Amino acid sequence: MFNTVLEKPEKSPLQIDQGKIPEDIEGSLLRIGVGEFSQFDKPTQHWFDGAGYVINVDFIKGKAFAQWKLIDVQSPVELNSQGPLLGRFGLAPKGLWRRISSTWNYDAYLNSANTALLHWQNRLFALYEGSIPTEIDFNSLDTLGPTDLEVVKRAFSAHPKYHMPTRSYYNFGFRVLPKPCLDIYKLPDEGSPSLLYSIPYNGCTFMHDFAVSKNFITFFCSPVFAHPWAMLVQGKPLSECMKFQTQKFSEVIVIPIQDPENHFKIKTSPMLFTHTANSYDDDEKITIDGVMYKDGSNLDWINTAFLGEHQSPTSPGQLHRLEISIDDKSLSSKQLFEEAIEVPQMNLHYLGQLNHFYYAAGYDKIAEKHEGFYNCIYQLEPHSGQSKQILGDSKQIFSEPVFLPRSTQRSEQDGYLAVVHHHLEANTTFLSLLDTYEDSSKVICRLSFEQPMPFTFHGLWKALSPSG
Repeated sequence: MFNTVLEKPEKSPLQIDQGKIPEDIEGSLLRIGVGEFSQFDKPTQHWFDGAGYVINVDFIKGKAFAQWKLIDVQSPVELNSQGPLLGRFGLAPKGLWRRISSTWNYDAYLNSANTALLHWQNRLFALYEGSIPTEIDFNSLDTLGPTDLEVVKRAFSAHPKYHMPTRSYYNFGFRVLPKPCLDIYKLPDEGSPSLLYSIPYNGCTFMHDFAVSKNFITFFCSPVFAHPWAMLVQGKPLSECMKFQTQKFSEVIVIPIQDPENHFKIKTSPMLFTHTANSYDDDEKITIDGVMYKDGSNLDWINTAFLGEHQSPTSPGQLHRLEISIDDKSLSSKQLFEEAIEVPQMNLHYLGQLNHFYYAAGYDKIAEKHEGFYNCIYQLEPHSGQSKQILGDSKQIFSEPVFLPRSTQRSEQDGYLAVVHHHLEANTTFLSLLDTYEDSSKVICRLSFEQPMPFTFHGLWKALSPSG
């Protein structure tokens, strides 16, 4: 899980251990995670500080060809009189002025480029919380370098959202100085990216994901605060300074896409909102499905897992439905399922509209044996309330599933699910394919990687265009 990956820059066939690859699966499955656990001959001090790596699996006529490569995160100021830069979560820069300047200087920390991927205008980007995008060559996986896209002011979140009506991606970044500010960006299918709107905000809060529906962009500001004194004066790393404050409220910010100045805010009970599943709206309300925690124990687990101090989150992440009344600007929330889940995915052809199926990594009743890592995959039906475990093994760890829609859609379920999972005892990493239209609980093909692969956070599917 925490061993540096051995690169495989050239594509070669993946071994098929079970079944066969359907020939109508044609395209590229990409995944990203931390692939290097040391920098400049020193071990990283936090999971998220390691350099990212990208896996690309090309499916062509019933065969799979894979390559993977580390992202070059060398900083132009990596070595100076104050030593190398190792990351933002586990270490703080030496010296008060250097720590202060890190709040606006891109190069004060390494951009580890390890969290998620964005494919936009035939370009591929690796994303990392609090930094600008890093461009990757889609074919070779070579690192082309960090880019602000000529518009990003300070940071670019790891979870951009596609908006069908405007044929654009939206994303956000958070600035601390000269005053805290939430920047919202628009990346159209054609044309240049732009800054849609900036909202001043009081305090340094936690925002990891957001929601985009037909007419609104919605942000969830959880009461997780980084203490400036501890970071800037005492020199503590970010992971030690971020605390969930149960006495504080959460805030929801709702922004009309066509009229962002007419945004409004709603205060609600404290909760940690991590990943959005889907969002849609009508004339009366905005509906948002996403993963919520009652406290910050998930952040505590992330901070300790890398150090071997594994512990499952005391408050599980569960799928909730938030409904925001547009007229009276009120919010209601209900839990949809008992299952503890994370990173919910769906058929993206139904993004921004009412949908009936989610697929998510999660924990079963023996999750404590996995010390917080996902040990199964669920299929969830929010409107019927039905759920079922479609993959699960007490000896395996599962990554976020990725939905691969068929080119000719018969229904929302019509496609495949691609899941990367690691067998702990065999120390082997697999890629399983499930047919969600025929039988979502049956593996139709299982492939194996030639070496154990570090855990990957997120992925995407790029279908082969009809023209090839």
